[in-house]
Amino acid sequence: MLTSPDGVVRAAASAEDLADGLDTGNPQATQYVRTQDGYVKLPIVAVDAARLIYRADNGRILSEVRLACRAEGATDAEGRIVEGDRRVQSILHRLLLEKAMDENSPIFAELEQHALQTEPLLVTRRGLVVNGNRRLASMRELLARDPEKYAGFKTVACAVMPDSFSHETIEFIEANLQMAPDLKLGYSWINRRLKLREHAADLPRDLIVDAYRLKDAGEIDTELAELALAESYLAYLGAPGEFSRVVELEEYFLNFHAELQVLQVAHLRDLWTLAGFAMLATREALDRPVDHYYPFTAPKPHATSSWVLRSFAADRGVADPQSPGNNEPVSKEIAGRLRPILADPANAKDVARHVIALIDTLKSNETELLGAIRVLGQMRAFRKTLESKGPALVDERQHREIKAELVALLSLLHSDEGEPRAAPRPALSGIRARASERVRTVMKRLARRR
Repeated sequence: MLTSPDGVVRAAASAEDLADGLDTGNPQATQYVRTQDGYVKLPIVAVDAARLIYRADNGRILSEVRLACRAEGATDAEGRIVEGDRRVQSILHRLLLEKAMDENSPIFAELEQHALQTEPLLVTRRGLVVNGNRRLASMRELLARDPEKYAGFKTVACAVMPDSFSHETIEFIEANLQMAPDLKLGYSWINRRLKLREHAADLPRDLIVDAYRLKDAGEIDTELAELALAESYLAYLGAPGEFSRVVELEEYFLNFHAELQVLQVAHLRDLWTLAGFAMLATREALDRPVDHYYPFTAPKPHATSSWVLRSFAADRGVADPQSPGNNEPVSKEIAGRLRPILADPANAKDVARHVIALIDTLKSNETELLGAIRVLGQMRAFRKTLESKGPALVDERQHREIKAELVALLSLLHSDEGEPRAAPRPALSGIRARASERVRTVMKRLARRR
């Protein structure tokens, strides 16, 4: 027995199977098929439609097959899908027929209208259909509905692959025929990645790049990571394997994954993954589209990824409040206290609303909330540049303007010192003191250089 990475059990070809395989001695015609070693000419023969077997690890319906077989108890004692099982073949027929009758697919409608097979199926010698499963399901269904009108579908034309074709070669042929992104009958984004994961376990990466028409092997890792993110989301929902819940969310997950990859801090990436799951899970209950918010679009302002979670932690009482103008990092300790809140699906709606509210707050009050830390950062950068480049960096006019701005800034920082006011928060006092000292230092250095 052979088992695919997705748990499909296929009977290995025995000597008896091969001896009783499809007869290709008197072909009606021939057809070329592309392998990793070039094009190979295959014989086309007429085959009794009842002899053919649907392929269970069919990339176009892979997620649906797994879910249906498990739901209907059509698995073996180890939970695997046995391809030759009549129950599995019945499920495959139903799912393939649904795909063939989809409004975006002309397969069933054309066969129904013309009662004519125009392209051969691609099969192994033992009758396993590698390409053309939907066409076979359509022809079988039409024959059952009207045996007289569709009598021609009792036998079907098949291009038969030789016994010498390895599993790797067959996988390459399927990927080349069906999985390339420019084909008119596309796979769902989930099924494409499920099949890609199966191919990644069987085929060298250079062959996958070739068959899938990818730019490079890095795209394999990206697509598999997007699939893993979707699977983690389903686990978060308590619905592992229920890919129907995410099949319409391709753009969400592609953008979500791309933004997470930008985050260099692992625990920050983990927290935003969970926050994103909460936003996705409750998107229909929110009063604004979550795809307009980080982490489903780029952070605006850039400080969003740290400021929002740090403020969220403070609001939830798992971190001290940060003072106005600050953007303190989310430490591992804070992340450890924050994670259980974000990871609980019961908190999803509350988490999503809180995160969105904080993002809106930061966008609306960016200067007030981040102004001081940005000024300090710019001053430090200018001071370091001035120290390394020397006084030639600043001309006479720039010197006067910088000095005037620094004097004005010092004046503003101390303008209310003589007036009664509430005691500033310690962190804010520290910011002002440090800012004043930086201003004085820069002014002294400028004065000496003049």
